[in-house]
Amino acid sequence: MSSEKKSGRAKALAGGIIFGGAALFGLLNDGTSFLERFFDKNPSKEAAQQQNEVTEKTRKFSDTEIKKFIKDYNFASVSALNHGKFAEVEDYLDPAGQMYEEQGDEIKENSNSITPITQKNQKTVIENIEEVSSNRYIVSTHEEYDIYKEGNKKTTDKYYHQYTLVVDESNKLKINKHIFGLKPY
Repeated sequence: MSSEKKSGRAKALAGGIIFGGAALFGLLNDGTSFLERFFDKNPSKEAAQQQNEVTEKTRKFSDTEIKKFIKDYNFASVSALNHGKFAEVEDYLDPAGQMYEEQGDEIKENSNSITPITQKNQKTVIENIEEVSSNRYIVSTHEEYDIYKEGNKKTTDKYYHQYTLVVDESNKLKINKHIFGLKPY
């Protein structure tokens, strides 16, 4: 037998061993063989696998992190309103959410007012945090704000708030929706 034939058979044998080992590794790893992963292009399996990968990559936030986010947001929100600068709060908001436009409009309206108001957040109490899905949280709070006109304190607003937070593609919390009223949510 020539050395070329021996070399060709050795390469084929080595390739078979590597390919077989990879298939066996896949079976032992998660039950799916290498061949099934490579050749099985079932769209529903692919979609499920992609969704699973997205879910695995979405960061889970602790209650402590969510509480800090809400308190930081409230500080930034008051500062943005008092200074008439939406940019101070923009990074806390989901551009695809209703809160983004609402907050921008509120800041613009206040800064265009003849006697703009200023606020001071006196208290933010986190009442409840609920994880709705891997990328969505509902946070209920009780908040108190001192309201000033022309530098004089006029009133203290006391409301219950409910925020819908989403985790964006960069794994950062963003406020998507906000409602408030006189009764707890």
